[in-house]
Amino acid sequence: MPTKSFRSSTVNIYKQNEMVVFAGDMNGHIGSSNVGYDGTHGGFGYGSRNADGSKILEFADGLNLVICNTLFTKQEAKLVTYVAGPVKSTHTHTHTHNRLTAFCPGLPR
Repeated sequence: MPTKSFRSSTVNIYKQNEMVVFAGDMNGHIGSSNVGYDGTHGGFGYGSRNADGSKILEFADGLNLVICNTLFTKQEAKLVTYVAGPVKSTHTHTHTHNRLTAFCPGLPR
């Protein structure tokens, strides 16, 4: 989990009227369940959550960000970004400020 000073310094680097986007491979599995993170996780993830995935969700939740690739249903072929034999996972996450979901009817707020 990010430290409070890290969160505070991150929050202070942007103004409320600016759009915030974190994107990339954050090496965590946030899983398909949005339990405890319904304002951050849209409920359409993949697989099981691991410890790093929990940290990603805590980080996003602490900064009032939403994980965009969990907001829409996707075919497995478009959702899975890594395949090695029987192992499949998705890693890429895009986080944006939660208020941007107001432009998308039917999404969690």
